[in-house]
Amino acid sequence: MYMHPDLAAYFKTLPPSDDPKTPVFPSSYGKKSGSHGGLSNAFNRLMELAGIRVPLGSEKRGKGRRFKALGFHSLRHSFISRLANAEVPADVRKQLVGHSSDDIHRRYVHLDLALQTKAIAGLSSLLPAPTKRSKDRRQRARPAASRTVSQSPSVLA
Repeated sequence: MYMHPDLAAYFKTLPPSDDPKTPVFPSSYGKKSGSHGGLSNAFNRLMELAGIRVPLGSEKRGKGRRFKALGFHSLRHSFISRLANAEVPADVRKQLVGHSSDDIHRRYVHLDLALQTKAIAGLSSLLPAPTKRSKDRRQRARPAASRTVSQSPSVLA
């Protein structure tokens, strides 16, 4: 699997080992992500040390517990969303993060407004191109105030 150059550079700073099974992060090795003392809790402690205060997320109905609005798992959402906003195809994103289901993968994608705007801007016009004659006729038929509003590009927004 390809690795981001920043991550590869970080790994080069670590002490070398002849054992390929040596964990990259020995203090986190073997910990479960959700258990007491696990990765999520360790990440929450790091955020507290950094002065990042995070409120609890919305209350859940039925089974399940209430999670913080920002936590260790947020990094997964950020990674997938950044890939989507860079227009990386869904099948490539799914392979990188190990998702097998399209439904689950879609929950992680949060598209930026800029990408949505670009998508809409790329659409061809739905209206026929005005001819000089039809444009002149429409302008004479409307009051001046409505011409200003109707010619604004944000009317369809």
